[in-house]
Amino acid sequence: MFKRAVAGILFSALAVAASPASAQCSLAKLLEIPVTLVDGRPMTTIKVNGQDAKFFVNNSVFFNMVHANAAKRLQMAPVDKFGRIEVVDASRPNANVGVTRAKTLTAPGLDLKDVDFLTDDGGRDSQVDGSLGQNLLDIGDIEFDLRGGVVRLLRATACGQTPLAYWEEAKKGYSAMSASSKNDDHFTIAKATINGQPVNVLLASGASYSFLTEAGAKRLHLTPPASALRRTGDRVWAPIATIKLGDEEIHNTQLPIAKFDLHEAAEQYDMLLGVDFLLSHHVYFAKEQNQIYFTYSGGAVFAPAPKAP
Repeated sequence: MFKRAVAGILFSALAVAASPASAQCSLAKLLEIPVTLVDGRPMTTIKVNGQDAKFFVNNSVFFNMVHANAAKRLQMAPVDKFGRIEVVDASRPNANVGVTRAKTLTAPGLDLKDVDFLTDDGGRDSQVDGSLGQNLLDIGDIEFDLRGGVVRLLRATACGQTPLAYWEEAKKGYSAMSASSKNDDHFTIAKATINGQPVNVLLASGASYSFLTEAGAKRLHLTPPASALRRTGDRVWAPIATIKLGDEEIHNTQLPIAKFDLHEAAEQYDMLLGVDFLLSHHVYFAKEQNQIYFTYSGGAVFAPAPKAP
């Protein structure tokens, strides 16, 4: 059963009528990031040292990332060199990285100085210069309204457990699932079930599609027998009877199984919820409440499996 939104949140940019029960609860908008989808991921344009730069908005990397060629073009100054370290980035695992610094990082509503980025030698042919990671995005609550072309960072004050699903669609009903970013990488990890079994789900705006990790598929016994799997190209798809995300249930679907061993803690994730889910929903992660609120916006919840030849 879907819950209904409680009127009573004061929003610094969007006025919402207050009720006596929650008259003190307010949301302050820290940053509104306009985004478009590039390669299936949300991308924004900001100014680094006064020059335009394109970055993915990626809450599934623990630190801002910039490609070395972009850092040079943007006149970012090297800070230190760590050599070979482990980096949680699906495209560049265990790359040689260093640290570089932007003197200024500016956009409407954003004016930061001396912002550090990890840098590597990737991205020579990329139209995007890097990623904004959790050291920037985890400063408050995060809201994904990809259909509206925006990601927002907000701060809730005196809200207690008042539901923060404030947007218009939520008045008709919303879903919620428990989640936390209180881990070493500040990643948003939610609780869900697959075929009735509890799973840990990583909310990942850096993944263009949702998938099961190899470790998760094995734990859920979704890999054997081979006859139950369908391979298309370089992906193997597993049939799933039921996925339950909060109050929302998806029946008789398929998810690809993908390698995700880029971090020593990777086995704690059974599934990644990617941009397909974020595009089909309006999503708000309330950090202090340890809750993700979301409403269905339309379209396929998960990227469909290719038809069998």
